[in-house]
Amino acid sequence: MNQDRNALVLKLRPEIKKAKITETTLNVEAFQNTTLRPIIKFQHAVLFLILKKYITDVHFDLQANSVEKTTNFITKALQSNTQLNLQITHNVTAFFTPDEFEFYAENSKEIHKRIIQICKERYLTNLNAL
Repeated sequence: MNQDRNALVLKLRPEIKKAKITETTLNVEAFQNTTLRPIIKFQHAVLFLILKKYITDVHFDLQANSVEKTTNFITKALQSNTQLNLQITHNVTAFFTPDEFEFYAENSKEIHKRIIQICKERYLTNLNAL
């Protein structure tokens, strides 16, 4: 059962061609490129729905605000809203294999920062999707 889940989870991930791993690549960076980026790409639609729901819940009007204000709002929300951060992180970690989760548990602070940073970049470069 566990091997079936692992194979399925790994099969779901899109390939990221730009992700290069060399002998000098740090373990956390390699994890980012081989695990986080593919999962975040796979979860793109769900991660955007999480942010859309947050924006609706706090009554931020995207149409009434400039790109700069929207960018600042999203940046601040990702820095300060624990619930939003946890929703994002949980939607990524749910697609980890047990080995990946163990690595995450050992490096959770650094990996959490990377998850939020990657998502922030995706949000800000795709504002029109909101």
